Formats: sequence, structure tokens, C-alpha cells
Amino acid sequence: MAGTLASVPQIITLVFILFQPQVWLNSVNQKNKAALAEWLKNSKVELLQVNGQRKYGGPPPGWFGEAPPLGSEIFIGNLPQEVYEDLLIPLFQSVGKLYEFRLMMTFSGLNRGFAYARYCSRRMAEQAIDQLCGFEIKPGFKILVCRSTEKSELALDGLPGFITKATLEGILGKMTTGVHSVSLYASPSSDAKNLAIVKYNSHRAAALAKKSLCEGLCFFCLSYIGFCSSVLPMTFLLLMPFKGAFQFQQIVANFLTCIVY
Repeated sequence: MAGTLASVPQIITLVFILFQPQVWLNSVNQKNKAALAEWLKNSKVELLQVNGQRKYGGPPPGWFGEAPPLGSEIFIGNLPQEVYEDLLIPLFQSVGKLYEFRLMMTFSGLNRGFAYARYCSRRMAEQAIDQLCGFEIKPGFKILVCRSTEKSELALDGLPGFITKATLEGILGKMTTGVHSVSLYASPSSDAKNLAIVKYNSHRAAALAKKSLCEGLCFFCLSYIGFCSSVLPMTFLLLMPFKGAFQFQQIVANFLTCIVY
């Protein structure tokens, strides 16, 4: 009986979450959410939430010219899940000017415990690592700050052997942005297939390209698409010339492996 009674609050909470999800979400971490809203109002900082992350800048207001070079981004780990940009951005901005700040978010509105900060130069990123790694952001929470790997290449294996570099460049140019270069080689897994190495101008561009290729209705009909160690089912289409006209034809292939490294 005691065990049944003990589970009643959990059942009530579950029912509440299922039937009043927005009310429940709004109740999570209310104090810090209110502090963030007040900070955004006073500071005029604008945040954009997309693809499970909340982003400032990229570029920031008043920025002109090219994005900062590779090596200017840092990884921030061991964050308390209830802290937000009103605490984090001023802290990391105190070291140097931020080009971009990305906080990874959960559906409930808590952060996922890590973030990325991109500075305007490599030197500023190095200073942030030196000064803030081990910083106790809250009692019991010493944050990890290190250089982000910023992997910016996709390796596409299992492409049809007849595809040309120009065709692939055209496809990727329509489906993704930030393509720097495309190199096409014979696949090591099959003599009849091709392997492409696609370089992007940033890690973010490569990650967004992977997402677009996974989710979009692209030009290939392939069995699977994988990212690093994960493999996700996906159906693609190939737009092919047939008797002088373009028609959609399904192409059967074994695997397309997309790895950002």
C-alpha cells in the first residue's frame, strides 16, 4: 500500500506533463528564465533558437568581413543545466569579443550542460582557455574550457560511380551552403562506387550540411545515411537526364556514410 501511495505523485506529475505540456515547460527553472528575459530586454542582445541550440551572433551586430578563422572556437563543458546566457555571455565576453555563442538546449528549456563560444581571433580563444578553464561558475561546478575541434569535412562514400565532380558540386550547392571544395576519388569499399571529400568553410556549415542531407529530399535515393558512428534510415532521389528530359529515377545503392572529421 505504501509503495502504491508513494507512486501517486509521480503518476499525477506524468499525467500533468502529458496533458498540460506547455504549462509544465513554463514551470521549469522559472527564476532563471525570468532573469534571462530581463537581461535580454536591458542588454538588447538577440538570441535565435534553432536545431536544439540557442545562438547569439554568428555574426554579431556591427560585424563586417569574413568569419574568424579555424581555431577561434572553444568548447565549454560541465555547465549547470539551469544557467543561461545572461550569466555565460558576459563571462566569456569579459575575455574578448565574441563572434558567436551557442548554448545547447533541451526541450524543457534547460541547457544540455555544454556550449560553444567563437571569438574574433585565435588569440582571444587561447586567453579564454587559459583564464576560464576550471572557473567555478557555481558552487561545485568548475567548468571545462578547451579548444573546439571544429571538424569541417564530410566524407561521402558509396556514391554512384557515374556521378561527376561537377554534378556533385551542383547538388551540394543547392542542398547546403559554405562548400569550400569537393574532391572525388574511387571508393575503397567498391570499384563501382565513388568517395567524395567535401570541405566546408566552418564546422557549423559542415554540421548543418549533414543535417540538410539527412532530412532533405535530395537527389540521391540511398539506403542509409550515417553521421560519425550513428546510422539513420533515409530515402533520397536522384534527378537524372532520361531521353533528353529530366525525370526522377530511384537509384539503389548500399550506403552513403557522412562523417564530419
